[in-house]
Amino acid sequence: MTATLFLVKPIRSQSGAFPYDPWADANDDGVIDGGDLAYTARMFGTAGDPINKTALLLELESRVDSLNSSLLTLEAYLTTRITTLEATVAQQQSTMANLETELAVLNTTKLGKPDYDSGWTAIAQGTNKHFNHGLGTTDILVYVIGKNGGSGINQLFYGLDYNSYDAVQGLCWWNLDTNGIDVIRGINDATYAQVRVMLWKIPQP
Repeated sequence: MTATLFLVKPIRSQSGAFPYDPWADANDDGVIDGGDLAYTARMFGTAGDPINKTALLLELESRVDSLNSSLLTLEAYLTTRITTLEATVAQQQSTMANLETELAVLNTTKLGKPDYDSGWTAIAQGTNKHFNHGLGTTDILVYVIGKNGGSGINQLFYGLDYNSYDAVQGLCWWNLDTNGIDVIRGINDATYAQVRVMLWKIPQP
């Protein structure tokens, strides 16, 4: 920095035997002339504490270095804090996404309007009934109910029941894929003359 100060202004002329010395330029106009001599003459005979200009420059340079060091430390601190905040924000966003998914699942399990509803559909004893839901996923909550004239709406023997006489009561669902689901009614069932299949898609994170 000291060297730079000495080179702030180029030498305008070299009319004398010595190069331009900025320390001798009392009025800092770039020329050492009578104005500088006049100022020195006016100050002739005065006394006081001398100033070590070189020491002042070195002190200024030290302060600049210290300031630069402080700025670098502050930059590193801010970078660390920003990185930490970004990680925290990302974590909060992930938590929010999980909460949204859980809320969506909760809303689904509260049985709002189903994404697919077959309506009441007749199904014969001992037969397999295929339903094309077209939901494009197997992440589905399945709810099946049945009814007949005697037992009303029910889930009696849900999942099929084999009694001691090998007569099957009830019904079950199976073969779920991204486009359809099958329902089987037992060969001797008396409770599911009609079946209704309702499906809800479960949101994914």
